[in-house]
Amino acid sequence: MLTKRFIGNEEGRVIGIEIVKVKWEKDADGKFQLQEVPDTVEVLEADLIFLAMGFVGPEQVSYMKSFKSKLCKALLCLYGFSLYESKEIF
Repeated sequence: MLTKRFIGNEEGRVIGIEIVKVKWEKDADGKFQLQEVPDTVEVLEADLIFLAMGFVGPEQVSYMKSFKSKLCKALLCLYGFSLYESKEIF
């Protein structure tokens, strides 16, 4: 499913979401492209919509890898950086 648009009322509040079914198809160059499935557009009533953005962790920044202190190493570990083993931190 792919969100096409959010639908709001005169007061600016969300009242629905327009969605469509999609599928992956290869184009003439053999690359996969997302294609809408014809005649599958739907409108779902909604008064609250959550966005799922696919967050997988913080970006690894090169200067963070050079930190030497145990506190910095612990913070890196907490935020998903697997640069140091826990025995080295605690």
